[in-house]
Amino acid sequence: MARLQIHPVGLAVVIFGLLSWIVTLAGVGAASYQCQTTQSYELCAKDYQWEWWSVWFEFALLLALFITCFLERSFKRGQIVFLAFFVLATMCVMLSAHNFITQVALGPINVRDIGQDSVNAAAAGFVLLGITNFVLIIVLGKDFGVPQGMTNPYQQPGAGLHAIQFQTSAPV
Repeated sequence: MARLQIHPVGLAVVIFGLLSWIVTLAGVGAASYQCQTTQSYELCAKDYQWEWWSVWFEFALLLALFITCFLERSFKRGQIVFLAFFVLATMCVMLSAHNFITQVALGPINVRDIGQDSVNAAAAGFVLLGITNFVLIIVLGKDFGVPQGMTNPYQQPGAGLHAIQFQTSAPV
């Protein structure tokens, strides 16, 4: 039986990520809908396919991490896998943020009078998801390094702080 132990920082960041994901979902959905009112469905589906894939990939990762935040062994066991997937998700999210920020900067010239509010919401959501992912990468990666309980490899047993002693013939 798995022991329930909540990882508080991970849980707080995941909840913030889920709230950011809702903003992103609303923004991408509204931008896709407004695109379809002015252009063909096929063109809009092709334009926003990367953004939709990024939104749902991020949701799957956040949901899986939310579930494993409650199980200490699963969280520790899946930490490196989550770290790798959140690095990939961050790349996807930042590229999508770039796409929407570019649409905001170019405005109606590029997107034929598409609603700027939806594009702004999508851009803000993707930026918030990017921030969330960077924090999650730090949280997930903070425990990698020297394992707990490992002693200093240069320290000899019983030698105290003066473990490394060099033999030299030079006058000191």
